[in-house]
Amino acid sequence: MCQNIEDREKKLVFIYSLDGLIEYKIALFIQRFINPSKIECPLYSIIYDQKGLKPEFTEAMKRIELDIPYELLYRNDFIKKYDCFEIFGKFHVSDVTYPSIYIIIGHEKEEREIYELVPTEDILKCSDIADLNRILSEKYDQFKTIGPEEFKKMDCRKV
Repeated sequence: MCQNIEDREKKLVFIYSLDGLIEYKIALFIQRFINPSKIECPLYSIIYDQKGLKPEFTEAMKRIELDIPYELLYRNDFIKKYDCFEIFGKFHVSDVTYPSIYIIIGHEKEEREIYELVPTEDILKCSDIADLNRILSEKYDQFKTIGPEEFKKMDCRKV
């Protein structure tokens, strides 16, 4: 890696434990109105309400000042997009747990790296957007402070 992590492009990827096929999206849309507590993905439940993406989520992402673009992906869309992802180091889509939040470092024309920033276990502890953003901020601060390789080695499941 030739550049400092601070100088490289970064992106957060929020991955739901739901598939995004059209029939599932329709069922999920209906479920949000009928019984939102029955939605099986806690990450999805935290950031969506009956109207769609909660405005509080977008505002919270601005407030925590990570200054990183993000994308929200269903499990099958993540697999499709990142299964043949050209990266430096070892990353296998089959090792990903859902839901989770990953950070991708690097531009598509350079060596890229991908790291699990917020694992499933931490997302399961969240009851609302404030919890999610607190954990996300803590994890990202740790990641920046100690660097990706050390972050990967530590027990990042402790929050």
